[in-house]
Amino acid sequence: MERQGNRPAFAVGGLPLLFFLLAVFTSEAQDANYWTQQYGAYSNLLGGSVIGSASDLSAVYYNPGRLSINDTSAFIISAKAYQYRVIVVENASGDGSRVSNPFISGSPDLVAGNLPVKKLFGRSCRMAYSFLQRYQGEFDVVGRNAFRADVLPDQNGAEFFAAEAKFEYKVNDFWAGVTWSTALSPRWGVGITQFVSVRSQRWDQRILYEALIQNGNTATANRFQDMRYNAYSLVWRLGLSGNLGPWRLGLSVTTPYVRLFGNGNVLYNELIAGGDQTDDLLVADQQLKQKARWRSPWSVGLGGSLDISSSARIHLSAEWFAPVQGYDLIDTEPFTGQSNDATYVHRVFASREMVLNGSVGVEFSPENRFRYYGSFATDFSAVPQSTTASVFAPIGADLYHLGAGTSARLGRVDLNLGLVFSFGASDIPPFTSVYVPPGWGLDSENVARIRVQRIKLIFGLTLI
Repeated sequence: MERQGNRPAFAVGGLPLLFFLLAVFTSEAQDANYWTQQYGAYSNLLGGSVIGSASDLSAVYYNPGRLSINDTSAFIISAKAYQYRVIVVENASGDGSRVSNPFISGSPDLVAGNLPVKKLFGRSCRMAYSFLQRYQGEFDVVGRNAFRADVLPDQNGAEFFAAEAKFEYKVNDFWAGVTWSTALSPRWGVGITQFVSVRSQRWDQRILYEALIQNGNTATANRFQDMRYNAYSLVWRLGLSGNLGPWRLGLSVTTPYVRLFGNGNVLYNELIAGGDQTDDLLVADQQLKQKARWRSPWSVGLGGSLDISSSARIHLSAEWFAPVQGYDLIDTEPFTGQSNDATYVHRVFASREMVLNGSVGVEFSPENRFRYYGSFATDFSAVPQSTTASVFAPIGADLYHLGAGTSARLGRVDLNLGLVFSFGASDIPPFTSVYVPPGWGLDSENVARIRVQRIKLIFGLTLI
């Protein structure tokens, strides 16, 4: 929130434990990390290192060019049966304490199938459909604290202080796509997938302070903010891939979102009262059906695999994501506070930094029926750590993914099982979304460290 007028703007700081909880749950917003979600059982077990070597219908995402030179299956279902995640905050209240929030969830991964078009376009052409969840996250946490402290410096002595904060976050970004691929030669293929993105997101923060002064009077301050939007966009993923002896190579390019339409709602409410303060304050505003959009970066991926023996193969991939310059996610209009003449601008602001991720995977098949996989992948956060202009900027942790698993051929079905262990940590920078009303003195010196751990169980079926 930006303010223009005679009254001083709100300071920015932190509150022990309560606001570290808020920071923790914004940190896990999945769209801060581009490689958290992988598609297809093999690709999950290989850490996404298949940009040049996707051997099944996950090629519709990783490299559409491979579709026309692969002998891919007719149908693929890959599902994360369960994932167990725990987020830990060390030194949460500045006194060495530790808080955590474990939970279990499950979600679908990828459904894809071939389309019968060879009779129409020739044997060198392949088409497929796909449905995938590009981003998904949901958090709901309440933090509370109560203690004696001098939170009202204008009053004599310490006050009894109680605080409560509730944070809700939910994002879903669903992609539906159609892929077209053609073979340029027996060794080289090119393709493109047209995706339609349906994205919905909600961010809700409610902060309440109460203080009991020694003379028996009370003071209160609260701030409620609610943002939600739906956005519909187009995005394209292009691929070029080739088979050169023991090498499989590939290049992919993903375009930014092209907005079709979208709208969002923004609510802001702030109240400061009591405590013998000179100026009580009430400011409220609601703006509905404002123009909204979500912007994504250009990305370029390179990958390949090498047969190092008759039973072993190594996969390598890297993907560069361009920065996304700061923009208003929802268009909002300035408004005037009800109890003063100040002008307020409630901006819903977002940006992303440049990111380069890489992965390596190994595939070992000592027998015809069984294959074994292992992988390591980086998943760096794209959220700017210096962001100061947005209440909608999660604090992201850099993540690392270790995967291992096996696949077994059972008749015309490939059964895939495996685990992916993810971990990462990040120091919390100076908070920009924490609320400190004028005339209140709250501690802003604490620094916490976020640790994220996740175990994902992979189960996949591929019909041959």
